[in-house]
Amino acid sequence: MDHPLRVLLVSDTPGHTAGYHVVARGLRDAGLEVIAGGYMEPPAAAEAAVQEDVDCIGYRIMDRDPLALVSSLMEHLGRLGARDIPVVVGGIIPRPLHAALYRLGVVGIFPPGSRLADIVECIRGHRRPRPVGGTSPVG
Repeated sequence: MDHPLRVLLVSDTPGHTAGYHVVARGLRDAGLEVIAGGYMEPPAAAEAAVQEDVDCIGYRIMDRDPLALVSSLMEHLGRLGARDIPVVVGGIIPRPLHAALYRLGVVGIFPPGSRLADIVECIRGHRRPRPVGGTSPVG
């Protein structure tokens, strides 16, 4: 890889930030480059992911409907030709929604108390495919 693994970390709400910052620091400590997007709606998160040429999106969900948020994010990634960017979610995700989120394309679900090593392993194992020779130019 020509660059460190890049992760866009976003949230469904501007509040409850302690876990968000713990995960951001843990990813950085593991050698990943973290773009801390903070609170973003799905269309803005998809745009930022493409502009930042990320390898993965981490979406922290605490207060809103995970299925609606992830459906919208995936739809917008598709419109931008970026459905190959893997998405992991964390936060308050009711267990009965896990299967539906995986069907939407989520590659990992991490509730509060998840081990940072497991999050890092998931992101590394599902990074965005890159063409041989490096990244595409970002305009």
